[in-house]
Amino acid sequence: MPPERRYQIALCVLYTCFTLLRFRYRRAARAQIPVPREDNGDAQRLGVLIPYEVMTFFLYLLLPRTLAWAAVPVPAAVRWAGAALGCAALVLFAWVHRALGANYSWLLQLREGHTLVTSGPYRWVRHPMYTAFILLHMAAALLSANAFLGLTWLGGLALLLAGRVRREEAMLTEAFGTKYKAYMARTGRFLPGVGRAVNLAKARTHGSKKPSQG
Repeated sequence: MPPERRYQIALCVLYTCFTLLRFRYRRAARAQIPVPREDNGDAQRLGVLIPYEVMTFFLYLLLPRTLAWAAVPVPAAVRWAGAALGCAALVLFAWVHRALGANYSWLLQLREGHTLVTSGPYRWVRHPMYTAFILLHMAAALLSANAFLGLTWLGGLALLLAGRVRREEAMLTEAFGTKYKAYMARTGRFLPGVGRAVNLAKARTHGSKKPSQG
């Protein structure tokens, strides 16, 4: 079997497991009633990014010559490290879904009886789901060793998360108030501790701007 075929099979296995995992939890989440909110455009953005990734994924698997011009010479050990990274992403996805339970939604919306989850990976990180997506996309970039696929997938994800994270944190601050602000102050955004210092600095800055009482 050609070495490239092994990497393609590994990538295919990773994304098959990812799809089955997401399907399982998304089906369970559909039984919950969402709280109506104004459309923020996330569905449209995902409607562009997901089909693009699916199309280029199958181009790499079935018509690899169409993307051969962007192939990058990457050592085998590094490519297999990408497979290990993908497995870590799948474990994190399962952990996140287990912690979220009925609170899960693929769109930015709250559900009836929505609670602030601070258990599991949410104990240290506010957006572990997005961390898992970043890891999975990095795994695809390393396994495929294709600059075009890696850069466009990671770039598209970065553009999506750049706005989505801010909107999500604003939505949760509106819903949970000071409880969520306190949670933000003690957790990182994507990694434990990373972002906590920024939040503390902002809190000090806002505190110093308060008018003194005379």
